[in-house]
Amino acid sequence: QVTLQYAYGNGGTQSCWAAKQTICEMLYDIPVDGYLVMNMEGISTINDELGGVTVTMPRDYTVIDPSMTEGAQVHIMGDVAERFVRYRDLTQFNSVADRMDRQVLYITALMDTMRNRGGNEVYNTISPYLNDLILTNLGPEDFNTMAQFSYDNCRIYQTPGKMVDTENFEEFYINDEEFHKYIVENYYMSMS
Repeated sequence: QVTLQYAYGNGGTQSCWAAKQTICEMLYDIPVDGYLVMNMEGISTINDELGGVTVTMPRDYTVIDPSMTEGAQVHIMGDVAERFVRYRDLTQFNSVADRMDRQVLYITALMDTMRNRGGNEVYNTISPYLNDLILTNLGPEDFNTMAQFSYDNCRIYQTPGKMVDTENFEEFYINDEEFHKYIVENYYMSMS
């Protein structure tokens, strides 16, 4: 599993390398240059240091926070940030899909915050937390580049495949044929 690759390392750069290499292989050797990992305590801290993020709730998430009714525009601060990106109902099959949808909403809003504040300011804001809460090989120039992009959560690609309920775990199996077609059409054909 891609998500387990980090755990196989030393919790530092070795773990980042393992995860990066696995993703690179999964993407048919498209190079992955950068990484940024953050421990759980960092979610609320960095969220608040950046001034929080504003998300319009596409459905009811009051199980996470009472303010998160469908259609509400919520400015996420404090521990709510961690709950929003981590909550998963373990009694429901494939609840990870709902969590990933919320993570896309959050990351898209976070990128808007980055763009509004500028990459240098964001980098300077998180710098005191490097090697403590955050580990990255990205520098200020990389944050400037990321801050220039406009992220559209409606155009986020989800890997084709199916979730299977095994005896002990839920496991996701990629549809290799569809995934390969997507990679070729979007990463190789666009370069020619």
